[in-house]
Amino acid sequence: MERILLYHDSFQNWKAHYIEKAQLVLSDLPYQLGANAYGSNPSWYIGGDNKNGESKNARYSFFDTDSKAGFRIAEFFHFCNNLLIKEPKAKGKAPCMILFCAFEQQFELIEAAKQYGFNNYINIFTDINDVVIDPCAGSGTTLLACKNLGRKGYGFEIKREYVKGFYEKLLPLAQGDLFIQAELERQEKGKQARRAAALINA
Repeated sequence: MERILLYHDSFQNWKAHYIEKAQLVLSDLPYQLGANAYGSNPSWYIGGDNKNGESKNARYSFFDTDSKAGFRIAEFFHFCNNLLIKEPKAKGKAPCMILFCAFEQQFELIEAAKQYGFNNYINIFTDINDVVIDPCAGSGTTLLACKNLGRKGYGFEIKREYVKGFYEKLLPLAQGDLFIQAELERQEKGKQARRAAALINA
């Protein structure tokens, strides 16, 4: 099984794919603005005044993926409920969900994300070999961070060109870390030893 997979599909079809349960779900959700992209922005009206009538920006959609059949928040939370690991009794093993949403401090958060990157969030909330899922993966930077940090990463993206670009351009930029690689090898040897012991005791 591949450690990093970006599926050209909607997360709503997750049952059709093999996905391990995740320690972390990390995603920048689509806003689903549709034809109300400019909303209360003065650009909606000619000259910024509603007395002048609607401008060419009225009923304009920023994103070609916005549609009534697109992102559904209830299905997203159903997805998370099914694919986050169940909360264990062990300390420090509770699953986590990080969602980037627009609100008044969005620019502060975006600057913080640029400064620290997804690596920081993934390092804090997961351990080496844990699973991270990005249900709305876009270009796949979350999955690249997973690859660099020795985590398993799964993502979904509905735009074919993003998935193609991820495999052809972004994933080859992954940079292995010797310490992470050594830890992955140590864990694999431990698994093999446990399997061998189970066979002997069977």
